[in-house]
Amino acid sequence: MRKPARFLTVLLILFLIASCADAGTTSPSASVSTSNATTESEAPAEEEAEDPDAVRFWFAASENGAQVMQQIVEKYNASQGDFRVRMTLYEDENALYEALQAAVAMNRPPDIAVLGRDRSFSFYQKGQTMDLSALLQGRSGFSAEAFFPVFLEQGTDGEQTVFALPVYGTANVLYYNREAYALVKLKPEDICCWQDVAEAAYTVQRRLVCREGFELPWGYEALLDAALSNGGSIYSEDGRSVTVNTPEWVEVWEQFRVWIHEDRRMRIHSGGLDDEWLEYTKADLLDMTCGGYAGSSADYVDLDPEVAGMLPQPAWDEEKDVSYGTRVSLANIFAYSDAAHRAGAVDFLRYLTGTQAQVKWATGTGFIAANREITKEKAWQEYLRENPDAKILMRQGLQGKPYPPDPTGGEIKDILSRAADRLLIENIPAQRVLDEAQQEAQRALEAVLDPLPEEETEEGAEEAGEASSEETGEETP
Repeated sequence: MRKPARFLTVLLILFLIASCADAGTTSPSASVSTSNATTESEAPAEEEAEDPDAVRFWFAASENGAQVMQQIVEKYNASQGDFRVRMTLYEDENALYEALQAAVAMNRPPDIAVLGRDRSFSFYQKGQTMDLSALLQGRSGFSAEAFFPVFLEQGTDGEQTVFALPVYGTANVLYYNREAYALVKLKPEDICCWQDVAEAAYTVQRRLVCREGFELPWGYEALLDAALSNGGSIYSEDGRSVTVNTPEWVEVWEQFRVWIHEDRRMRIHSGGLDDEWLEYTKADLLDMTCGGYAGSSADYVDLDPEVAGMLPQPAWDEEKDVSYGTRVSLANIFAYSDAAHRAGAVDFLRYLTGTQAQVKWATGTGFIAANREITKEKAWQEYLRENPDAKILMRQGLQGKPYPPDPTGGEIKDILSRAADRLLIENIPAQRVLDEAQQEAQRALEAVLDPLPEEETEEGAEEAGEASSEETGEETP
């Protein structure tokens, strides 16, 4: 028999949830969960039949991240007797997002899922997830001050509505080979901007310490961060124009092209299965094939700290002090489940964003904890004594700048990714790739901001059909 205090706590949580739910038709699709993780192959109906009283939690992670999160879920389930969480794992966020779209279409999403900013906001705009603003007020157990502002801001819309709560962040950082830098007497603390990185790359090559001076990650993120640091922007102030081909962008992207294809101070691994390119990059650093590389903070747990040191991602040049490169993963509570499941989702989210679970996640994965109060935890302090470079992750959390939201749902990011490939891999000049990217991205943005009226769309389809029938001589159905 449970103690009266526990019963009153559950009633309080139910009351809090009822007061902060703002939209969404309540559906009896009770979420399912046990202490064991499942795979994405399990259908929602199968999960519910197996354990209809549990809170369903959908999460995407690598093998290492999945193991750490599973341990957190199991510890939560063992810590109290009111709620149970059943986690369903997905290999990446794309797979998770597709599964969520299908589940929402059937009115049977999970109770809670972790996504990036743009996808989280998309679900909220459609009234499919809850307004969580009330959780940061009163005696809910959550505190706005506990979260890094750069993370909390990305879960808050322009009207200061908290549509999702941060769980963790990802920072772009630099890694360097300690022995290589020592041999050429390079001081890591002297590297403050990308020009310093390029000079260090040249030094380790010229002294024949490393074959490759520096390696960039496959993708557009490092180039994007440097362009934003240089004063560039993705959109105009009114948000109606794409501005990725301005001089600030061209200067940065062209310099990276020169460093790779002309000066050969830098290189890039690309292609292969899954993250094969990343494994090659890590191996190059560890065996001193390269002097350093830019990568995710999550790489830290895979690298030998006695071999590899970490530095913050630098600003573009010595005159800039603005550094980007910090992304967030947000917890969304879906507005389809009954009040009991929502109460369980809130309780688990309180645990997941608490300092003990956050220390477990940060030390086990290399990601940045969303809760900056982990510095008070003894376990984190002990971790820092053994891994002093990890303090850089907290610095990134404090100093990182948020990215503007992508109103196209990721299409503009895909366009920039293709443009970066053409520059980094195919050696096409920056002005050309960015001009073409700007035009393509502008069309994508206008399609969202100024969609064609339904009548025009139908007329266009009819005209296309008539043209097709004229060419083929067949009638259009």
